[in-house]
Amino acid sequence: MRNWETAVEMLRTRARTHPRDRAVTFLPDDYTAVHLSFSELDRRARTIAGSLQERAEPGARLMLLYPPGLEYVAAFFGCLYAGMVAVPVYPPRLNRSRNRPLSIALDSNPSLILTTHEWAVRSSWMSECPWIATDTIEAVPWREPAIGRSTLAMLQYTSGSTGDPKGVMLSHGNILSNLEQLEDRFPNPNLARSVSWLPPYHDMGLIGSILLPIYGGWENILLSPFSFLQRPLRWLEALSRYHGVMSAAPNFAYDLCVRRIPPDQRSSLDLSHWKVAINGAEPVRAATLRRFEQAFGPSGFRPEAFRPSYGLAEATLLVASGIGPDLVDSTDRVGCGAPASGVRLAIVDPDTGELHPNGVEGEIRVSGPNVACGYWGKSAESDRVFRAPLGGTPFLRTGDLGFLRNGELTVTGRLKDLIIVDGRNHHPGDIEATAESSHASLRSAGCAAFSFDFDGEERVGILAEAELRADPEEIAGAIRKSVAREHDLRVQEVLILPPGRLPKTSSGKVQRGLCREEFLALQGGVRV
Repeated sequence: MRNWETAVEMLRTRARTHPRDRAVTFLPDDYTAVHLSFSELDRRARTIAGSLQERAEPGARLMLLYPPGLEYVAAFFGCLYAGMVAVPVYPPRLNRSRNRPLSIALDSNPSLILTTHEWAVRSSWMSECPWIATDTIEAVPWREPAIGRSTLAMLQYTSGSTGDPKGVMLSHGNILSNLEQLEDRFPNPNLARSVSWLPPYHDMGLIGSILLPIYGGWENILLSPFSFLQRPLRWLEALSRYHGVMSAAPNFAYDLCVRRIPPDQRSSLDLSHWKVAINGAEPVRAATLRRFEQAFGPSGFRPEAFRPSYGLAEATLLVASGIGPDLVDSTDRVGCGAPASGVRLAIVDPDTGELHPNGVEGEIRVSGPNVACGYWGKSAESDRVFRAPLGGTPFLRTGDLGFLRNGELTVTGRLKDLIIVDGRNHHPGDIEATAESSHASLRSAGCAAFSFDFDGEERVGILAEAELRADPEEIAGAIRKSVAREHDLRVQEVLILPPGRLPKTSSGKVQRGLCREEFLALQGGVRV
């Protein structure tokens, strides 16, 4: 346990005690690595903070719009060093929608937008808010801010997978508490390296893959998420080349590696140093773990490295984590282990709040020092979500469904997404897993299942991404047959989409609400 009061004190201590040690390395596509030591990151953060203190008041919200890289990390700490509130936002790609950053700007009302010179030059939108290119800032005197554990550090906007993104208010204390929990659950032996391609604007990419290595004092190797998606081999090559010990990714990434990295490329990898392979942010599937182990076991990967995990932005990041593929039932679900140190879990009836016994499904509720302060500007919703009473203690209503068995958590789905047909409950994730495995042309993490009204009754619809040369009639037939066999459930309609058309959040989660809207509008794809 460390006694730091703020994330600023955390980095300043690292800069004093290990000034020359590498804090973060960024690998562009050509592998010409660039580095920042702890002292260089501290110095860069102070430079940025000094300039910010001349332009905004303490506690001001500052939007961060950066491509992945070292400047983003420096600017994030620059906000904290200035005593201000960081608002990290996934930057819109060229010719892509700017709705998300615009909605976040409207909600958070930032005083400044921070970015690089290159992005500032080509960005003409949101002109009413001043933009600052932090990579052009010269040295400006810095004043240490008057901040503590209760000071608001950042607004961590939710992914928007179940609605509009909301700004989760994280204090310095929330962040440090969860970093302590993460280090306790995922110890990094001998301060070895970690590797991450995750978007650095979300909980798992920022808290777990950038801040945790600084908290623990080891080097972190960063890649761009676009680099990984274009060529998944880059992730495993980095783990092999740098002897990475820890890395995290959603379930789809492990599947993507199996599908896109052929055996002849696997043979050159050495994954024997990979001790902690976190799988989180979306449902963990046992079939995925088995396929990855079979494909990369010859490269040195060991199945006991898997850490199926559960967390959410409202709890900073981590809630629970386990070791290895702990199968719990016939649906091939994987348990997420015991709650992190200091975290209390309860499974309750979502309508009455009554506690459920061992093994009975209900809403997951969470209490602990890592649970955030609430949603920015939404006091009524914050009271409802973050302060649900249970035994005299306020609990966070996660909106997720699951059950506890012998103190370990299994997540089963989202309360809002639950499909009820003919009086029976079905979890869309289970249906989607069955659908995806029904035909070779279907893409991993490329299906969405939901209910819709059909002649006054609830029926099941499915959107599915498939390869362009595939026969949609054949695919739809395979989906219907598999779902009927595995779930005793009739799929009313299937809509086949080309690759990349399924609505998802910037962190890769399927937006089932938008999928349902697109399904009903029958826009694009082939209805069969």
